[in-house]
Amino acid sequence: MARLASTLMLFLVLMTGGSACIYGTDVAVTLQVSLVNPGAPAPGLPVVTEGPLVNALEASDGIVVRVPLSPGTVNGSVMEITVTSPGGASTIVTQMIAGGDLVAGFVDVAVSASILGVPGTDDGAWQVSATLIASGGLRSPTTVGAGFILDRVLPGTPSSLIAGEGPILDALAVADGTVIRAALTPPITAGDVITLTIILPGGGTSQVNATVSAADVSAGEVSVVIPPALLVTDGVYSITAVMSDVAGNVSVASPGVTFTV
Repeated sequence: MARLASTLMLFLVLMTGGSACIYGTDVAVTLQVSLVNPGAPAPGLPVVTEGPLVNALEASDGIVVRVPLSPGTVNGSVMEITVTSPGGASTIVTQMIAGGDLVAGFVDVAVSASILGVPGTDDGAWQVSATLIASGGLRSPTTVGAGFILDRVLPGTPSSLIAGEGPILDALAVADGTVIRAALTPPITAGDVITLTIILPGGGTSQVNATVSAADVSAGEVSVVIPPALLVTDGVYSITAVMSDVAGNVSVASPGVTFTV
């Protein structure tokens, strides 16, 4: 009877995980069983395909987490992705592994935009981890990825564009180019880039960029030089401006300004 009881206890431990102490006539044996299978193939490092820095446009339809598959992964296993917000809230997303994933050597798991929370409020450093769940519910060790930075705040739209040399420029005024001044609207950070789009008299388009400095932010204004090589044709030039940040967020275009050469 003692052997039968011990056998039943061992069976229950193996089925459910946990620990038990089995007593015989002379010795007591303690068993500890874990449902984390050390032999299950741990997934590779999960990465966000949009890159380590995700902007508003990229996050608007969600992101994709790509997880490399280790040898021994089988069709029908489930990849479990845990995404954790800067505030510590975690959400689990799962994806069943198909034959095509095994051939490719990785599985892509879609994380919906709703999981990424409210732009601005839930922006910041997010964490990503991956666990493979084999048939029978056995779980691999969890692999923690590098995570990603979510930045969905658009920079401020440049305003009050002014042609520095005036609305009409003669040959002397354009000999060394002309300056366009733009007022900076928050939020603006040193390192943001202002891009002027120039519609030329013949109908062509060109662009000029300038990086906003800390001094520009303090002054509330940035100056961009249009080189003389773009001012060789007489006529009316039309200028608009946008601001972009390091994450790739782009502001709304500014009102235009014109000048005549």
